[in-house]
Amino acid sequence: GLALSSRASLASGAGSPQQGPTRSAKAIGVQNPPPSEASLRELFEALDSTNTGHLGKFEMRCFMTLRGVSVQKSAWETRFEMLRSEQGWSPRGPTFKEFAAYASDRHGSGYCSEEEVTRMLAGVGAVKDAVAIFDNLDKDENGRIDKEEFDAGLKEGSFKPGSFLGLDALGDDDNAPKKDPRLESCTQS
Repeated sequence: GLALSSRASLASGAGSPQQGPTRSAKAIGVQNPPPSEASLRELFEALDSTNTGHLGKFEMRCFMTLRGVSVQKSAWETRFEMLRSEQGWSPRGPTFKEFAAYASDRHGSGYCSEEEVTRMLAGVGAVKDAVAIFDNLDKDENGRIDKEEFDAGLKEGSFKPGSFLGLDALGDDDNAPKKDPRLESCTQS
């Protein structure tokens, strides 16, 4: 929104490149600062649940979901390949450096402000669970969960937190405490 309006004002001649940025572009920079490297690293590590040093298809889809861009699994395959090709990422997805460049590019589709990254960090675990559970329930990959798919998911136990990691968060022994690897820095009993 805001970045487009500043580009539109540049295109219309107000604040031409020779004159420097327009007042609104300066205000955007103050109100919407780019994310810090530390914040981006924390987000990257939270998304990289497999600890490969790359954000694969699932992890980048979770990033897009956190940004408010919902893409169903079947359409994401194509979109991820296009994005990967445009950005020059390996088939494994972006490394931290590549992800940081993508999320910091004010004119790119992946740009996030520091405030947005902070919000994303607060919801990354829940979004990863939600995307994984939805994908598991949506057997026909039509972007919807019908009653039959929902009922089958209930019977299969598809609603378990941590399912994106392949964890059985509820465990076979309901009395044994389970540790969530996403909370390594927290004390878990």
